[in-house]
Amino acid sequence: MKFLNPTARKEYLRCPRRFYFRYIHEPGTPDKESAYKQRRELYGIRELGGHLIHREVAAMVRSMAASDHSWNYKTVAEACVREFRLIVAKSLATEPGVLMEGLQLAETFNGISPKELSDDVDHWTTLIPVAIENAFRVAHQLQIKNESSGYSIETEKEVFWMKGDRTYRYIFDVLIRSQYQTICIDWKSHRIDNDDIYQVRKYLNHLHHRMGVPASQLYGFAVDLSHEQILEIPFQPHNLDRYRPPLVQTARGQSAATSKKDDSYPPNPHADLCLRCPYASLCVDSLASPARESLIAA
Repeated sequence: MKFLNPTARKEYLRCPRRFYFRYIHEPGTPDKESAYKQRRELYGIRELGGHLIHREVAAMVRSMAASDHSWNYKTVAEACVREFRLIVAKSLATEPGVLMEGLQLAETFNGISPKELSDDVDHWTTLIPVAIENAFRVAHQLQIKNESSGYSIETEKEVFWMKGDRTYRYIFDVLIRSQYQTICIDWKSHRIDNDDIYQVRKYLNHLHHRMGVPASQLYGFAVDLSHEQILEIPFQPHNLDRYRPPLVQTARGQSAATSKKDDSYPPNPHADLCLRCPYASLCVDSLASPARESLIAA
């Protein structure tokens, strides 16, 4: 397994097969190894859209830290949507199984219908500008400001450590530190669920136990960029591993955490979800699913 992190845990809960192919699978021959590496370069529409949103929001936070007021969310959102559509168009123009600049959409490779692909693209074309604008508003609500001698801001900060023979990695979307407080912000492009809350709690646990931040100075936030909802997540070090949070309220009084998982991958093959999985081409059971064949035929 290359890394253990909250994303790996989510992968396992969504689908043990997907978790296996992403983190454990080791092909036995050079040819299979080469093919496996190519499949790992596949992206789904969801992964592509989320990557672009996180990239632009990180640039926004860096501009705030540098007191650069030239960043404009409307201009950035328009450019991001154009890039998203261009990547999709290039991937669609490429023969299935042939990577275009190291990328091919999993939906294209797995044979998703044009109508469903169009619906996915339309969804993210709408969501990307909404998420970027909401990030801009949330950043001001959380009072992210320019850096000073006693106030630092880091984006997409990676931390690694070893535990036994395993390597762990966390990526903090935003980490703000001052003499009096340390704030961890995690951006989400979907409704916040219990796994997202657990993820932020793990980040806070790392800051406390491995970076020495006092528990009283730790503040965690999960932000649903699709609905501009901010969820403050308190640090509870004594019951982290067994904590399964109930529905909680956002600053606006709306329920944010939910047990419903719109993007879940069940343990058994599911035609619609397997078509959108970058690892479906490696999973014999998913490709052999009668439901998948009927979906493609339809």
